[in-house]
Amino acid sequence: MKTLFIEHHGKFLSILAVVAFVITLIQYGFYVGNEVIQILQKFIVAIFILFILYQFGRIKYAENRVEYIKSRWIDLLLLILILIHTFLFIFFPTIYSGFAGVFQILDLNFFYIVVIQIYILISLIIKASREIHIIAEYRIQPAKVFLLSFLFMILVGTGFLMLPKSSFHRISFLDALFTSTSAVCVTGLIVVDTATHFTRLGQLIILGLIQIGGLGVMTITTFIAIFFAGGLGIKERVLISDFIEEEKLGKIKSTLTQIILFTLIIETIGAILFYHGLKNVNMPFGEKVFHSVFHSISAFCNAGFSTFSNNLMEDYLRNNFITVSTVGTLIILGGLGFGTLSNLFQLSRIVFKKRIQRVPILSTQSKIVLITTFILIILGAILTYAFERNNTLKNLSVEEIILTSIFQSITTRTAGFNTLPISEIMIATSLVYIFLMFIGASPGGTGGGIKTTTAFISGLAIIEFLKGRNKLEIFKRKIPIEIIHRVYVKIAFSFLLLFLALLILTITENFPFIDLLFEVISAFGTVGLSRGITFELSDFGKIVIATIMYIGRVGPITLLTSFTKETVQPKYEYPTEYVSTV
Repeated sequence: MKTLFIEHHGKFLSILAVVAFVITLIQYGFYVGNEVIQILQKFIVAIFILFILYQFGRIKYAENRVEYIKSRWIDLLLLILILIHTFLFIFFPTIYSGFAGVFQILDLNFFYIVVIQIYILISLIIKASREIHIIAEYRIQPAKVFLLSFLFMILVGTGFLMLPKSSFHRISFLDALFTSTSAVCVTGLIVVDTATHFTRLGQLIILGLIQIGGLGVMTITTFIAIFFAGGLGIKERVLISDFIEEEKLGKIKSTLTQIILFTLIIETIGAILFYHGLKNVNMPFGEKVFHSVFHSISAFCNAGFSTFSNNLMEDYLRNNFITVSTVGTLIILGGLGFGTLSNLFQLSRIVFKKRIQRVPILSTQSKIVLITTFILIILGAILTYAFERNNTLKNLSVEEIILTSIFQSITTRTAGFNTLPISEIMIATSLVYIFLMFIGASPGGTGGGIKTTTAFISGLAIIEFLKGRNKLEIFKRKIPIEIIHRVYVKIAFSFLLLFLALLILTITENFPFIDLLFEVISAFGTVGLSRGITFELSDFGKIVIATIMYIGRVGPITLLTSFTKETVQPKYEYPTEYVSTV
């Protein structure tokens, strides 16, 4: 029995996982009768019993029970919670009904089944995260893993959005694919109205895709694997180090912890502030909470998705200082990148402890990111006011003009929320926004574009060229030639991609060129703003824009790297010969 259990426990749990997933999918994704639901619930209870037996069997037949429990402490915790949950349900139904009442659930059996499904789902996610070592064993290039992880999530999201209960009206595969791509790639371009087309389930799916897309599939998976699934080996740590840009393998755990904690804390504070901004809006409590959480996550992940049909153009949002400033701040924090956020956090601790003279304050990258971000926000706000003061801003008060100009400058670069009617802005304003969208967010951030550091280094190179210097130095640091080379490869490849996309769209679509250019750059920068043509794109046009969104999120350099092969650099150099570029 022991040998049989040890040899086949993996297959047993996999079968259990598939059955549980299919049952949950049918129950919550499809419209089925009460009789079918009752049958499905009986299957869930059976799976629940088998799940408990499985966990006890793993503990009983483990070679070293103490070590197994230490490495699988979350499994044991879930098992204890399940047993307590069952004990209360059977012997103390009054207490149990009190818990159910908090969630306004009258049917205790239904509540019991739901909680069981949550337990099983958590266990299966933890189990899946342990399989990250399989990727490391195959030695797949990190860039390819990154690309495939996003592609996998897009396809999964497409399937979920096509479930009958995800939308009020039937959605086509292409529209579901476009929406899923936009959510995972944190863009915000939509071909169907998020507020009216999708049910609450569909909106929750979109929210989940935004959160996963903002953090990265591998980041979330690795975090779960480290903290709840027994940790990672050397190969897995080497693999994930490329994704989170952490060279020291020993710091991967702390870096991941910071990323997750920063995200949860910032999004929680953002949701509270957004909710406070809605205090005078006539809306049920549950609705306010959902809208607040949705917009906080969407803003920090720079997604631009909104559960309001008019985005932030609603009367009670557009000039609401609390909601607009909250969203704007979240966009900035998400766009700065986790490396810069971590650096700022360290700085705040240093200042608080008054040890500023003993520790370096900001890294060169953080300085570049902060300076470039500040300049772009101010520049965008000034130009927005200059070009729109007699157009879309003319009926606003001075305070509203300042708020709108600054917010639109912030959101245009990465997020895609809008408090101005983008389809009505001047051509000059559109060109400014195209410039901002092309630059995008910062390295390690949740936005796309060529990144602020790329824009800064390329601008610095022009200045140094005008000075007659052939090297780049900033803040008493020299920029390596490899970085400069990467910058211009990224810019050149980005222009090539955008040119090809525009060439195709000018053939397949019948819109003004400025609208197409705006749409393509918005997709590439994963911004989500549009001059009003997204809903009217042809099927082929949707495919082109979705592809650009995907490339914009994973990054042009990552895409190029996935096609490269590891080569040994030669130890010799050919003679230098001058080639004219004048």
